[in-house]
Amino acid sequence: MIEERGTITAITELPDGQTGIEVHTSVKTTCGSCSAKKSCSTSVIAEHFTPHSDALYFTTDQAVQVGQSVTLGIREETLLKASFMVYILPLCSFIGTFMLAQWVFSQTVLDHELFHLLCAVLSTLGLLVYVSRQTKNKHNQYAPNLCHILPVQPTAQSSVIKVQASTPKSQ
Repeated sequence: MIEERGTITAITELPDGQTGIEVHTSVKTTCGSCSAKKSCSTSVIAEHFTPHSDALYFTTDQAVQVGQSVTLGIREETLLKASFMVYILPLCSFIGTFMLAQWVFSQTVLDHELFHLLCAVLSTLGLLVYVSRQTKNKHNQYAPNLCHILPVQPTAQSSVIKVQASTPKSQ
């Protein structure tokens, strides 16, 4: 499980007796620890275009406070599957459709690279729309889980409160 720390920024009491929490996580880049940061154009781009935090919404039945730290987790196989669907599948679709269009339209009036490119772009865009719909329909499968709620002041008895895995609730 890949874990990330977050901070509770808002608490809402829900009608079913549970507590709704808003958790913010900060996006980290590797530029912060790089020695060439001052002379690198990539760090300038990362500084201005990287979002600074993400908000996720969870429900819990534990007592929580604003400012309390939590641990979020996502399974490795889920992350790999989502990465495959977003990066590898569209690339394979683009290349495969381009090659298929070359083969199908060879020796015809439509045998031109721009037409092959148009076919590849349209099929890739169609695939991306399909992948987007599938991930929205299965949002809970690809969303991080609330793993631990860390105490405000750790005691010698327990430093981590285990909670049942839950998925973010959309607003």
